[in-house]
Amino acid sequence: MKTGKLVLKFSSSSMLVFIFIIIALLETRLFGLVKIPKVLSGVWSVNNWTFVFSVMVVVTIFQVIKKPSIWNESGFIKNYFLLLMVSLIIIVVYSMLKYENQNIIYVLYSCSDFLSVFFALFILHIMKKKGDFKIIFNVLYIFATIISSLCIAQSYIYSIGGPIFLQGATGAIMRNNNLRISLGSFQMISTVYALYKCYGISNRNKIVSTIVFIINFFALLYVGQTRMQIIAASLGCIIVMMIYTNTPKRSLIVCIFGLSAMIFLVLSGTLSGFFGTFSDEGISDNIARFGSFSFYWQHFLQNPFICFGFIVNPSYFSLKYGPPGNYYYVDVGIVGLLAQTGLFTIIIYIWPVIHWGKECINILKNKVYRNKYGFLVAMFALVIVTTPTLIITDSGRSFMWPIFFATFEYFHIRLNQDRRNVSIQELAKNESEEN
Repeated sequence: MKTGKLVLKFSSSSMLVFIFIIIALLETRLFGLVKIPKVLSGVWSVNNWTFVFSVMVVVTIFQVIKKPSIWNESGFIKNYFLLLMVSLIIIVVYSMLKYENQNIIYVLYSCSDFLSVFFALFILHIMKKKGDFKIIFNVLYIFATIISSLCIAQSYIYSIGGPIFLQGATGAIMRNNNLRISLGSFQMISTVYALYKCYGISNRNKIVSTIVFIINFFALLYVGQTRMQIIAASLGCIIVMMIYTNTPKRSLIVCIFGLSAMIFLVLSGTLSGFFGTFSDEGISDNIARFGSFSFYWQHFLQNPFICFGFIVNPSYFSLKYGPPGNYYYVDVGIVGLLAQTGLFTIIIYIWPVIHWGKECINILKNKVYRNKYGFLVAMFALVIVTTPTLIITDSGRSFMWPIFFATFEYFHIRLNQDRRNVSIQELAKNESEEN
């Protein structure tokens, strides 16, 4: 007699996606719904992601050992990672020699934000097995929408005298008469991707995607309140609309939506409050940011080779955090990176950005590629706009660094395949004409 058994079978690619979902969930710190225990808070927080980074490295190493061909197929990522390792080793040795009594473990930990690119191998493998980059971005899209919805609800409930139910939320302060909450590392790209799902791909649920876009963008304005995130997301959305609104009907919809959004922002006072923060010199974080920019830039000019390196000994924190003690690398983007890694910033950050920029220029030159790979241009715009302040290599956004690497590499592979196919077709056409 046969007995029925429920057997759940997962393909290898589905299991890899499931692992990515778990890691992304860890990055959200469980959507802020629970307070991280003290025993874990030191390694699992918005400013210290040792726990998430360790999981990322372990699963990538396991996958590379299981399938070594991943390493050889990675192209630019492989070359970049090798030069990155050499650069970081030099900076670590320099930091240990220049500053006394530095703990080697903490110095090595300072490399984690940059070494996160290793996880790009794992993500790229998923994209290639699934034959699509959207499987990764759909996860980010869903998680970002959950976070946005929860944070909007939390901010509103708190504004009417209610309690804070997001016990694990970070960066909760009052700004512009609203509760400001950190929205996490992938809110910007998910907002742009939501609009891309409305215009850039064949999607039956365009109404749902539009609602999701509104929720995410409103969360940036109402809850996140980070000026550069808003500007970057807005620019990315504009690029998506410029590339994909190529019909009169779509253009009319975009104009109506844009005009309605502008009227709402003006009447609600959100727009005036947003621009007011730029000119309000009484805000302490603006003063600190201007001071740190000048401080770090001057030190870089004095010692451009490596500048500060990795400082972990409190005795030297007057260099790392400036004389007032409130200067931070993360506040001044590329200048902070130059202060930390000197001219090695060229390898760590500028080289891949130039590489991606060249690819985007090639995409924009070709109408077919522009329609097919236009989302990559919007991603590149986010990288460029956030470079002055919210640079993607900072600890609070390092999770997105390998995702960007994998996505650009995946598109690069697809573009090369398209170019080869075009060349083969042209060759076949020429041969048939000769015959």
